[in-house]
Formats: sequence, structure tokens, C-alpha cells
Amino acid sequence: MSDSLDKLFSVQVFEHGEVSQREDYLSCEFPIAIEINGITQAVMMATPQQLEDFAVGFCLSEGIVDSANEIYGIEQEQREQGIVLALEIATQRQQQLAERRRHMAGRTGCGLCGIDSLDAIQTCDRVMTPQQRFNHAIIQQAQVAFNNVDAAMLRSGTMHQASWINTAGELRHLCLDVGRHNALDKLIGWRARQGVLDGFAMLSSRASHELVEKCATVGIEMLVCVSGATSLAVTRARHLNITLVGFARAGRHVVYAGNLDNQ
Repeated sequence: MSDSLDKLFSVQVFEHGEVSQREDYLSCEFPIAIEINGITQAVMMATPQQLEDFAVGFCLSEGIVDSANEIYGIEQEQREQGIVLALEIATQRQQQLAERRRHMAGRTGCGLCGIDSLDAIQTCDRVMTPQQRFNHAIIQQAQVAFNNVDAAMLRSGTMHQASWINTAGELRHLCLDVGRHNALDKLIGWRARQGVLDGFAMLSSRASHELVEKCATVGIEMLVCVSGATSLAVTRARHLNITLVGFARAGRHVVYAGNLDNQ
């Protein structure tokens, strides 16, 4: 495993009335600046892994580009303050980006930092036409595959996991990040670069509206989350025709939007 996922730190632990000095794994978190055609568009706090996938996924899920082919190149530069991902995109997309008048500062828990109007909360207006059929059995298979990952990858206890599950309920790809939005963007970037369509996304977090918006923007038909969903996430999923599932646990899950076959 790459040493950029987590690092050892000396910590003091109080346990059962005793104090001890130990070493503990902490998730790596760095400022990642996304620079598009020479202009910084966002600074995200992220785990410095799968950064090209992250850059592509961010541009797709934020509607900066419509396809990965509109990104002509990505250069990564390590600086003292953090990492710069310099992207070259189509001139037409750069012009459209400038017209949006939106400065996309790094998201935190709310996912709204940096927008300049209430209209910008809803970033996708395309109602999806589903091409796949999912059933309850595949959700149960998915949660087994989702949890069957190398424990060392999750040893810091602060990583969010975003995984692509294929139509057989098998884990196809895994992305990790301290931010749930970042983890999903990495997965979106991988999916676009690999040309993967069949399957769905599964996340270790709650289902919030901005995750639903990201999925809708890039055409992901179903989002499954380990935790529950917010009211706005469910409202938007129903409007955008996305299947939204939460509390995916052994023997149980909740369908908030969409329909699953009873198989």
C-alpha cells in the first residue's frame, strides 16, 4: 500500500485509567489545487492517491466537461503548500466555465462552500432514463463485496470508501479518501477513463444531495450508501430518476427512490 494513504504518528492514549504512548496510523490529507487552463478553480482537502482520476471525476461531476475526452492533459506538481493538478481542457469548456461565475472552493461537510446563489445548489437538470435493472439480491451481494477489503487500507478509521459494483454484485474498483465527495470523484474519474457503464456506486457515507447530483451529472443510475439519506437527497433522487438505497447492511437495506426487482 502506498505510504500516501496514511502515516504513523506518535500519540498518547488514555484507556481504562492508564496512559500509554503508542504509534497510530492517520489518514493523509493535503491541499489539492485543481488548475484549469492556468486558472485555479478549486482547492480541495484530499488524500493524495488516484489524483488523475480525482481531477477527471471532479471536472465531470461538476459539469466542467461533458466527457473525459475534453481533458487534453493533466500534470501534477508537488509544491511546498500542497499539490497542483494542472488540466488543459477544450477552449469552449473554459469559456463556459468562466460564464458560470462560480468559484468552487473545497467542499466540507455541507457541500455548498463557494456557490454564489441558491440556484447553484441544484447542479444537474437532466432527468435520467435508466438502462439497467437492479434487484434486492444484488444490494445484499454488494455489501459483502464492499466490506471485503484489505483491513490495512482502512486502519486509520477516517477514510471514506467509494466502490464500483458490477451487475453481478462484485467489487470492480475501490477508491479511498478523507472526503466522501473526493472518493466519489475518484470513482467517477476511473469509470470515465475506463469506459465502464454497467453497475452502480456504493459509498461508506450518508447519502447527501450533492452526491446524488454528482451521480446524475455523469449518468450513474444507482447510488447505494452504508448510512441513511437526507431529505433533499431523496427529493433530488426521485426528481432525477436515480435509484437511491441507504442503510445497506447484512439482511437489510432501505430504498428511498427508484424501484428494485423482487429477486
